[in-house]
Amino acid sequence: MADVLIVGAGPTGLTLAIQLARYGVPVRIVDWLVEPMKESRAVGIQRRTLQLFERIDIASQLLERGLHYREVFVHTERKAIVQQDLDLLAVPQSETERILGEWLNVRLGKQIDRGVRLVHLEQDASKVRAHFRSPEGETSAEYSYVIGCDGANSAVRHLLDLQFLGEQVSESFALADLQIDADFPRDAISMHQTSANLVAIFPLPNDLVRVIIERAGGWDALPTLDDFRSALYLAGIQARSYGDPVWISQLVTNQRRTSMARGRVFLVGDAAHTHSPLGTQGMNAGIQDAENLAWKIALTYRHGAFATVLASYATEREPIAARLVRKVRSPRDRIAALTEQPVSYERSPIVMRASTPKPGPGGYALDGPLIRASDGSETTVGAMFSTLRHLMLVFTYRRDQFVHEMLLAMQVHADLVDVQIVARDDSVAGAQLLDKPGSIFRAYGAEGEPQYVLIRPDGYIAARGALRDYGVVAAYLEATFGVKTTPAT
Repeated sequence: MADVLIVGAGPTGLTLAIQLARYGVPVRIVDWLVEPMKESRAVGIQRRTLQLFERIDIASQLLERGLHYREVFVHTERKAIVQQDLDLLAVPQSETERILGEWLNVRLGKQIDRGVRLVHLEQDASKVRAHFRSPEGETSAEYSYVIGCDGANSAVRHLLDLQFLGEQVSESFALADLQIDADFPRDAISMHQTSANLVAIFPLPNDLVRVIIERAGGWDALPTLDDFRSALYLAGIQARSYGDPVWISQLVTNQRRTSMARGRVFLVGDAAHTHSPLGTQGMNAGIQDAENLAWKIALTYRHGAFATVLASYATEREPIAARLVRKVRSPRDRIAALTEQPVSYERSPIVMRASTPKPGPGGYALDGPLIRASDGSETTVGAMFSTLRHLMLVFTYRRDQFVHEMLLAMQVHADLVDVQIVARDDSVAGAQLLDKPGSIFRAYGAEGEPQYVLIRPDGYIAARGALRDYGVVAAYLEATFGVKTTPAT
């Protein structure tokens, strides 16, 4: 019996299902589509999303199948006026979904229930009853939580009667994937503003090119190859030949958002916030929503964490959605929509308030190489926070009383915290990780007084401070999470 229902099997829903299953939460994922989507749709994977995919061991497959964008150009009147470096991996959404779906099936033994449509929800303080319609008939089941990952036309959002917030300003786009024989770099995105249109060019794997046209007046009918050829010509693209499009679509978008939780039902990704196809925020923000929510549900389900932990999903992610959902007009806005934006949870109710070196509480943990003292094997900071437990890095130059007191204080939080002692060399008794070059010590500003850094399962810093203040972090953990380990008898 599944305890969590995920509605929608796109990249966001699949990522959430994988993380919940990895954390030991029984999950069911349904989608009204009978077959997986075949169109490329979202193509840009940002660095932080790729780091999550590294932790679940699919990043290498995506890198093999992807194309790396290294810069973006914005042109007006056929002249480049803005250029910026990029770090973006282009992989068609259909391929990302295929890889995630295989991981869910092969590694975790979970199947997507396809052809299943959610038609009604009802909830009380302890459960949610979901009603479905499928070719086999109508059914219903109870779940602890229901999560809508079902896109901009979310059935979950409609059933909750949640309205999008903000001004409704429609933007009309035409998209096509096709082969173009022209002289433009394969590792760059280019945008061309003309008097009639904005034309964006995204090179894709397999010698394809994504062309997006934004036109204020929209289209009366589905655009044709001639429409794209004309727009590219006006933008100054002199193509020698065009292949037949493998996909053409048109859409009208409204960059808007809504509340991300109501009772025991949550909204994730495009179900809660919609974005322009000219940017890469949509899929990446959705996957990071999923990562934020997964560990909080798992900690609540498995260990009975305080209600404030799960409530912090909306508290943390709604301000991020509000910042990302905005009208894209200026060249700088267009570049910002393509680049990864900094995220901080420093005002979160489950993040410690403290004045510390950077990165501080609420910031993203810096990655870097470490050596396991036990066998000399290589690892990274990012690889260490791939479980449900928080990772506590204790930076020290000596094994003293405060290290001992911290280890004792964390015994009662063993289900919540994995303590790892980091030293510059193996002369420190009990050190589990070595940073011989000192690069991680320097990155965390930990070269002076011994200190700890507590990293959440989603990679953000929950707390940090001087090691001598071990009692402060122990009190924070008890007051914030309420998860205690019963000593063995």
